[in-house]
Amino acid sequence: MARYVKRHPDTFEATQWFKHGDHPKVIESRFDDTCGWLEESLSNHFVRPGDYIIKHDNGEYSVQSQEEFESEYIRADSMKASF
Repeated sequence: MARYVKRHPDTFEATQWFKHGDHPKVIESRFDDTCGWLEESLSNHFVRPGDYIIKHDNGEYSVQSQEEFESEYIRADSMKASF
């Protein structure tokens, strides 16, 4: 069985959020001062400490839990091709 890798991996910007002030798009939650809200044009996202905020190519943002993000992605500058 052959192993394959994407020729041009998609890259994007992501910021790990821990507290208010870590990302300018996150506003304080009225219900929990340890969490926040990421307001977007199409939807709002609840942000918890440790979550990653992803900026997509179209300028929209999304939120992904730390566990899910770290199981799917690695830092682009740490990639080393193994052919």
